[in-house]
Amino acid sequence: MTDSVQAADLTFNRSVTNKIEVLAESDSRLAADRLAGAAREAITAWTLAVDGDEARLAEIAPPHCVSYLLQPERRRWRVAPGPRVTGIEIWKLEPESGEINVSFDFTGRRQFTDPDEAARAGAAADDELQFVGMIELTLDPSGGQDDPFPWRLTFGNSQTLDEYRGYTYTVRQEEPQEYERRTGSPAGPAPAGRVQQRTEGRARRFRLLSGFAEHDEKLGSTAEVHFTGEAVPTRDEAEALIEPAIWEETTRALGQGDWRPSMNWLDVIELLDDPS
Repeated sequence: MTDSVQAADLTFNRSVTNKIEVLAESDSRLAADRLAGAAREAITAWTLAVDGDEARLAEIAPPHCVSYLLQPERRRWRVAPGPRVTGIEIWKLEPESGEINVSFDFTGRRQFTDPDEAARAGAAADDELQFVGMIELTLDPSGGQDDPFPWRLTFGNSQTLDEYRGYTYTVRQEEPQEYERRTGSPAGPAPAGRVQQRTEGRARRFRLLSGFAEHDEKLGSTAEVHFTGEAVPTRDEAEALIEPAIWEETTRALGQGDWRPSMNWLDVIELLDDPS
């Protein structure tokens, strides 16, 4: 899946862009095209390693970085072959230490290294998930400005998007018992299969339900909102929709204050239609 690395959109954080404009004049390695090329090459090396060829990654990274990129620390699974990179961001540049920090989004599956963990995951063990990878590249002191890859990969890690965001995110259909509690009537046959991402010309109704906590005050509660549209709200859209409701519930329970509630889980539930 190395083609996905080259096809993925690559962006620069604004702070990096501002630095590049000045630094590239004295060090060509810090020019935008060189930084972008370095990021893509490092992620390509990771992709090849996930698919079984660790040679290039081992050339640019110490063994512990290789290990953490392929199998996240303290996890009983590794990234399965065939990940698809969907986006890359160079979000930090430290010219004094010669470091750049890169994050990349990818979709893929987990390959469990512990049979018990795979059994606990059940059917979800085969689900395609969203992940976030993080790498740090540091200029090699022995490399010059003409070196095609004057970098060493000095840090690497990957995790599921749920782990990165700090809460579990689920998109699902309303269950018949949920429909009956909501309407007081039995539900008709539920549509089979996964929730369709988009429909054209048909308004769909969603219930966004989140469990959250304000840990300093040991408050745990839930919040919900309803949303109507032709498409399932994206994760970012769902966060933006539920956050005011979380804040309203927090201030209702605790009063106005400098609270910092955090989500534990967020479900986007497509409501079943009336059988009639």
